[in-house]
Amino acid sequence: MQIKRLGPAFLIAFLPGLAFLPGLASAQMRYTSFEIDFVDIDFGDDLVDVSGDGFELHGSYALGENWFVFGQYQDQNVDYGADGSSLEAGVGYHLPLRPNVDFIAAASFIDAEVGRGQSSVDDQALAIAAGARAHLGKAFEVEGGVKYVNFDDSGSDTSWVVTGRYYFTERFAVTAGTDLSDHADTFRLGFRGEF
Repeated sequence: MQIKRLGPAFLIAFLPGLAFLPGLASAQMRYTSFEIDFVDIDFGDDLVDVSGDGFELHGSYALGENWFVFGQYQDQNVDYGADGSSLEAGVGYHLPLRPNVDFIAAASFIDAEVGRGQSSVDDQALAIAAGARAHLGKAFEVEGGVKYVNFDDSGSDTSWVVTGRYYFTERFAVTAGTDLSDHADTFRLGFRGEF
């Protein structure tokens, strides 16, 4: 897939430049939020093509000035009668680079399960992520970065993450985003509220 090859180069070139863009709106970034997304996932490589869809619930809560905790639950229906789910919980840190651009880093624990019929497989992972979040004008926001996940049994994977948000009010937005990796490409469309 062409976009998969362009993803890392695009992010490496684009994200550092966010701190220097002129004319960005000065607005407070909120880290207490909830989000619900429709999720479409394509697994595999050139030899295997398996897809699924489902939903994702995400919430975060700000702790003081720079820290936040977050949790995420994802449920998927996959080809050939398989089901998948994952639960992620972690802590994050954000550092303002200027009033409208934040650097973000996070660490989390993931518990994932894939099942078909009466059989299922569980796996756990530790994940770390880093990126940037920036307001583009009064109504638009972009967030992007890289996430590394290391599973106990399934190996490791690195994904490139990009999310765009359109705020139709000060605290509510529609969202669209993608995670691109060697093992799966995930696409999201959803709704976000901030407090």
